Amino acid sequence: MCRGNGNHTDSISDSDASFIHSVECSPYFVHSPDDVCRILLLSGEERCLAAEQEFLALALNLNHGRVSLYDGIDARCGYQVTVAGAFADARRTLCATPCLVEPCLGGSGDSCAVAECECREINQGRALHVHGLVVSRLASGAVRLSWIPPLGDAGNLAATPRRYRVWRATDANGPFMEIAEVSDPAYDDTAAPGARLVYDVTPVW
Repeated sequence: MCRGNGNHTDSISDSDASFIHSVECSPYFVHSPDDVCRILLLSGEERCLAAEQEFLALALNLNHGRVSLYDGIDARCGYQVTVAGAFADARRTLCATPCLVEPCLGGSGDSCAVAECECREINQGRALHVHGLVVSRLASGAVRLSWIPPLGDAGNLAATPRRYRVWRATDANGPFMEIAEVSDPAYDDTAAPGARLVYDVTPVW
């Protein structure tokens, strides 16, 4: 949206700026929609800049109803189990006193990298859950997955993801590998190796 080539049915509004202003406390203060774009389009080597940009993007996704604070997540960047937990954890990092002055070297030294990762995996949909994932083995040996699409807007039942990424691992500890990206809420894994497999499906908005 900031570059003018995004979803033109959407926009960054005064409401977004007010919401971000209420939760952010970094060196990059937000008072208007123009401030949001100014920060998102910054480039540089500051250690916490990328974390702040992902945090702002997550704030926009929350304020636009793309995700909810109550959504569960399968976090790979931290220990949180909800969007609210990850959002609050990233905010604590960005609001810590050492982070108010670059290069943000408080704590373990990589706290901003963790905050960036926590927000990014939600923004990209990688940590979000789909609903009602059903997995069954077909007579051919393929594994069929089907799921209920999550809603991006409770007031608009058509506001569902554009596509879905399908991930597979050979045990619950991973690593998960992306095996497909599909537009329908179903997928047949015809190359399923072995009898014990773990699947995950994440939306792409």
